Amino acid sequence: MKNCFCILTVAHPFDDVRVYRKMALSIVKELDVIWIGPDFHFFESKLNEDGIHWDLYKNRKGLTGRVLNNFTAIRQFRKYRKSISFVYIPDPDMAFFFTLFVRTRRIRKIFDIHEVYHKYLLQHHVGGIISKFLNNILQKVINRTVSNVDLTIAVSGTVSDYYVSGANRNLVIRNCLPLSFADIKENSVSDKKSFTVVHGKNHPTRGTMYILEAIRILKEKRINFKVLMINTKSEVFDEYVKKYELESYIDLHDGLPFTEMLNQMHRCHAGLIAYGRDLGVDSLPNRIFEYMALGLPVIVPWYSTEMFKIVEKEKCGLVTDTEDPAKIAECIEELAGNFQLSKEMGERGRKAFLKQHNWEAEIMPFIEYLKNQK
Repeated sequence: MKNCFCILTVAHPFDDVRVYRKMALSIVKELDVIWIGPDFHFFESKLNEDGIHWDLYKNRKGLTGRVLNNFTAIRQFRKYRKSISFVYIPDPDMAFFFTLFVRTRRIRKIFDIHEVYHKYLLQHHVGGIISKFLNNILQKVINRTVSNVDLTIAVSGTVSDYYVSGANRNLVIRNCLPLSFADIKENSVSDKKSFTVVHGKNHPTRGTMYILEAIRILKEKRINFKVLMINTKSEVFDEYVKKYELESYIDLHDGLPFTEMLNQMHRCHAGLIAYGRDLGVDSLPNRIFEYMALGLPVIVPWYSTEMFKIVEKEKCGLVTDTEDPAKIAECIEELAGNFQLSKEMGERGRKAFLKQHNWEAEIMPFIEYLKNQK
């Protein structure tokens, strides 16, 4: 192999949506791709015939296992280093260890930042006074890592602003959906069925409890609707649903592969992202692009910088305070009671997706970067 593009990861499964389905499958059309990563997966237990050279190692669990995985990945990387021109790293710890222990000017180092690691993520996993103490340290470590790579990619401008200075070369590549997943003839839902809203995972960090309270409000008003959710096995969720008899208002599924989930969403009428302020302010989840691709009007937090900009510009949905169940209920009732409004918003979102907010358009500057570095 010559001029290879190496994906080096300790945290991403080999069927990951952004790193595999979007990034890897785009790059393999231009360069040979080597994937060095852990041997775990979400849904796909077999590697596809995709032209990628796979070198997976046994995944170790826990914090100690995560650290050891970094050194295993670097050791496996060294086997190929003479053939590699680019190394792409989507994990902050892997990027830190790589720039610390691997000295090479010939290989272009690319760091893809997916989260605001030092804020909500740190608080969620560590919490308390310790997370506040580690906050500045972690941000400085990532800032330093960014200064030691050749290119930094971020999933949004909001995320990039925390870590990238004007002196560092960077790109924003949002987590858009490939055009192929919008290749549908027409929405298959019927106007006469229950108005169905996609929520996604029933998890506290995704605003599920606010949504359940909104469902209670709409139930009392006798609104005919359902909410599609993916079950994450929460006792709190189960107890709440049973206590207030909300079962008939929730279409609950176990985890689904990406394409199957899109098929389920295609049967819905609207899409909801209900992140609270702790997560929502800096977030730009790929789900908003999925909703747009499928022609679903969206409901998103007004305090989400990135999502608000898209909805305001494209006029493809409603913005509200998704920490307020009454406000969520009002938005669902407005869309459910006005099919024409919902349809027009969904159509505008789909047209905007096809024109601009898709992966093929988003990845092009990165492809040009790779070509110019050959």
